[in-house]
Amino acid sequence: MLDISKAALFAAALSLSVLPGALPALAQANAGPSIDLELEAPDAPDSDDSMSLDTDGGGRDEVPQFDARIEVPVIAALDSSMDETALREVFTGKLFEHADELARLTATSITIPKITATITAEVEGETVHSQMTYSDIVISNVKDGHAETITIGAMDTVSDDGTTHYGPTEQDGADIRRTLELFGIVKGDPAAPMTPLYDSFHTAGGQHEGPLYACSYGEISVLQSVGRPVKVGLEDTIAAIELLASSDGAPSEAAITTVVGYVSDLLRSFAGGSARVDGVSCTGPEDGPPLTVTIDSVQSGDFQPGVYPDFVVSGVSVEGGELGHGALGEFVFKQTDLNPMLDALEAGAGAPG
Repeated sequence: MLDISKAALFAAALSLSVLPGALPALAQANAGPSIDLELEAPDAPDSDDSMSLDTDGGGRDEVPQFDARIEVPVIAALDSSMDETALREVFTGKLFEHADELARLTATSITIPKITATITAEVEGETVHSQMTYSDIVISNVKDGHAETITIGAMDTVSDDGTTHYGPTEQDGADIRRTLELFGIVKGDPAAPMTPLYDSFHTAGGQHEGPLYACSYGEISVLQSVGRPVKVGLEDTIAAIELLASSDGAPSEAAITTVVGYVSDLLRSFAGGSARVDGVSCTGPEDGPPLTVTIDSVQSGDFQPGVYPDFVVSGVSVEGGELGHGALGEFVFKQTDLNPMLDALEAGAGAPG
């Protein structure tokens, strides 16, 4: 029987649960079989705008606890087919309940001044904090789930590792319906041809300041990505992950097949999205010999179904003062075909124990 760790399964569940809200993954590398995740609307701890996921490992090793709170104080919707209450619920725990409405969304504009996600994780006795803030979000000219533009004025993260800031971001030609179908949040036809998820993505770059190092990032641009609906629904997948995590005995083969089938098909359900980062510069550490690392550009090619693209890093320079210096013109990570591995996973998941 295929052996899949429960830690990995729960990491996947947490990551997938926040993808539609464009939030970073909450998963930790050593996540165990018991997770407590709570998403609440602001100033309403007992309201219906909350979601909790609580499974008990039943006497096994101590596991991390997660608390994630998403606050959306104000939403201004102009000529919108969804009212402000429904839109707020999408961000605060009731995405599945409103997924079909969101896929058909029509609006002149939807403006969200701020979304704040506060995450606390306790792992092996240590508490880790992180707060992500998305400012000045505007979704413009939406017709039947297709948005002309989605812009974010700034993205900021404050955590125990430091602070990170990204400037204005714009996504053109965003197909909300197809994106929801891609992740299995809304049911679609897996046999349908791939169509654009978005036409282009661009951010002005950013900076990171931390106790060990500081970095600046140049402009980031991503070209068109296309996708199709997945075969397995996300709700079914999360239910299967919960079942595997709470199992005291042999894991359910049906649940394993569901999870493996979802992940495998998801990796084969999109293409395109070649990207470029125009320059990276990092310095540090503060309490050691000065070190500066610069990179002229980082580029990746188009994804293909089940194939990770080439990854090219150009113009690498390292300056270490008295420690010396060095340079590298270019190095390339060749594309990786994941399809043989995915085929083996699917065969293993369906094989008898």
